[in-house]
Amino acid sequence: MRRKLRNRIAAVCLAAAPIGLFFWLLTPPEHNLFKRAQIVEPREDFVFPARPSGTRGTALQVDWPYCWLEPQTLLTLHSGAVSLGELQPRIVDLTSGLPLSNGLFADFPKYFPGEITIVGRPPGRIIMGSKFQMSPDGAWMLASRSTNVNSMAWGEVGCVAVRADIKRQVTWRTPGAIESSAWMRDSRHWAGLLRTHKGYAVRLFDVDGPSDTQSLSFDLKLDLSAAPALAGTLPDGRLLAIAWDCTGDGCVHAARFFPDAEAEHPQNLRIPVPCGNYAQPIVPPILSPDGSRLAWFVFALKVPPGWPVTRRFWTFLKKAPSGRIGLWTTRPDGADAREVGSYTPRDQFDRPTLLQWTPDGKSLSFRHQGALNKVPST
Repeated sequence: MRRKLRNRIAAVCLAAAPIGLFFWLLTPPEHNLFKRAQIVEPREDFVFPARPSGTRGTALQVDWPYCWLEPQTLLTLHSGAVSLGELQPRIVDLTSGLPLSNGLFADFPKYFPGEITIVGRPPGRIIMGSKFQMSPDGAWMLASRSTNVNSMAWGEVGCVAVRADIKRQVTWRTPGAIESSAWMRDSRHWAGLLRTHKGYAVRLFDVDGPSDTQSLSFDLKLDLSAAPALAGTLPDGRLLAIAWDCTGDGCVHAARFFPDAEAEHPQNLRIPVPCGNYAQPIVPPILSPDGSRLAWFVFALKVPPGWPVTRRFWTFLKKAPSGRIGLWTTRPDGADAREVGSYTPRDQFDRPTLLQWTPDGKSLSFRHQGALNKVPST
């Protein structure tokens, strides 16, 4: 009896194996993200409680904010030896690996006293609510919070811009929490997406003035799984905002703003998410410097070759669909999807953060487990 059962199982496996092999041959090869990526800044933990060297503490992973001043010049903020609040700028020429003078940004950290969030299992990871963006002409750097503004810590300063060629700083007191920000193509204005009790509003700010110059409100439901985000500026000069929810239909809501007086309603403009109907963005998508490509980090199910035709075969081998995180680029309308690379996360906290394009648009960078990675965008 047992011999007959083993023979039947063997026959099923032999019959299903060619089918599985056929679909495996049809499956395109994977692009392992970290085999293509280069670590340009290794992981640097913050030890808490901070004590003199030689004593033990808990190492907390930190996603330090950063910005590309040039394709090979990187600015990052790091903590001092004692406190997360003692942030210090660091500028490095990646071509030579040598540090550069940070005199122009010496006063910059005072605007970031350190509103932090600790996530994940102990020892956990620190997320800092700061975001840096270089203007298209490379003359200004904008820093804003991506989380709710703490008025006591910030002194009610919502954003600060520093001019790169002269020591000049401009600050703005924003009327609400800035969900995201983006430069306009003229490098003189930047836009902030603010959340209000009625919905969301896009406000336009001038580097020569301390107040907003133009405002546009739009209706968008507030029960989203993630806040809307300004992806950047399109080639025609308008801003692209993207929001998503967990409907599982493979699309996100989008809207275009400025310089037109009217906006396309988010419910009427939809963009397909790369990698299938049930893929979900996990960080806000961002536009390339020229506005021609949109970069996505999405989470999607990865199924065995030939699924679901070969489902019984893979179930017998105890192999089931697994989750994958992929980095993709598309056109602004979601067409022409190209996979840069993907990886299998270890757990729900194993996710990338702080996705950026380099100024030349040839590479993408992101932090993963505290290290800063850089990968070709094609």
